[in-house]
Amino acid sequence: MKSVLPENAWKDFPQLAQKIQGRSYSYLDSAATTLKPWPVLEAVSKFLTSDVANVHRGAYRLSDNVTESFESVRTQVSQWIGSQDPRQIIFTKGATESINLVSNSFRNLEYKKGDAIVVTQLEHHSNFVPWQQLCQEKGIDFLVVPVNDQGVLDLDKYEEFLKNYRVKLVSVTLMSNVLGVITDIQTIIQLAHKHGALVLGDAAQLISFQAIDVKKWDIDFLVFSGHKLFAPYGLGVLYGKFDVLNQISCYQFGGSMVLKVTQSQTQFQELPYRLEAGTPNIEGVIGLGAAISYLNKFDRSQMIEHEMGLHNLLIQELNLISEIKIFAHHLWQANDNQKGPVVSFILKGVHSSDVAQILNQENVFVRSGVHCAQPLAERLDLIKCGGSIRASLSVYSQKKDIEKLISAIYKAKEILL
Repeated sequence: MKSVLPENAWKDFPQLAQKIQGRSYSYLDSAATTLKPWPVLEAVSKFLTSDVANVHRGAYRLSDNVTESFESVRTQVSQWIGSQDPRQIIFTKGATESINLVSNSFRNLEYKKGDAIVVTQLEHHSNFVPWQQLCQEKGIDFLVVPVNDQGVLDLDKYEEFLKNYRVKLVSVTLMSNVLGVITDIQTIIQLAHKHGALVLGDAAQLISFQAIDVKKWDIDFLVFSGHKLFAPYGLGVLYGKFDVLNQISCYQFGGSMVLKVTQSQTQFQELPYRLEAGTPNIEGVIGLGAAISYLNKFDRSQMIEHEMGLHNLLIQELNLISEIKIFAHHLWQANDNQKGPVVSFILKGVHSSDVAQILNQENVFVRSGVHCAQPLAERLDLIKCGGSIRASLSVYSQKKDIEKLISAIYKAKEILL
């Protein structure tokens, strides 16, 4: 039953009641990591204080109980992203490991001249470097789809790549961690499949903002991290279609993923356990389940309206400061799905880290730099000014956070210009 209004969500996040040097603060770095609500903290605490046991292997009640809880979260995740079969959900250490699990398997393929892998200029390094290194190792083409000044992908160039090369995989973010630009994933998938290429979607930023439907999209792989979905650290998810997951070679070897071991050979478990070697992050999985249950109490359209309302207010206020340059801010319209609650900007002529330091002194916490997306920073000519300042919002963000940020920017302008 939907019962929580987004404007009241901040009350569920105990960290926001904390003061630093006697003053409250505004947390505007949710694209890096989300704060954790009480239900997640309570679920993890309960497990660690009264329910500890290992999963899948104990012959006693505690182990049976935690195994049941652990596997129920796999079902939750499956339903959350629309996969409808929990066996398609692989638990990893994070989105980065999920991507590397897939890229490691692609190392086992045979390649020839004309083969290629496609990424975009929007990518986080974790969805850029593994494919770049693979292509260099195998001697195949590494193709990067360019973006325009607003961060929108050049789909004509993308289609040209697909027509002129044998593209094995397209690996693309669903939402830029720098600009908040949401990619047209359904068109990307349709074009890729038309030319025989698989598609991996990096949902690390989109997972807590918009609904995801892997079955409707017909996507081959999807990855995300728990800590960007209000869950604990050290936990990620890899979704894959059965046929592609069954072709992935084991990334690690050890306990849990084996069915039978003799001195001469090993027989492995079926999916998903074949790709989950060793003791998993049980408390992380329990926390992820609590996070999904918490988010299910919100109406998704109300969440988007709340976050993008604050986004629009921030854009409106920044536009009043002539010395500020904002990136990709024209993409959001009332009935548009091209933009998420991330705002990147610079104070012209000033190094972004200098601005961020003054904001920090005012207890306004943002991110500055290239945000692990240096190719995009180079495309937008941001290297010389130290990258951009990024303010990213979430369901717990409030109007007062925007007001404090704007006030701090005026102070930075006064000091630095």
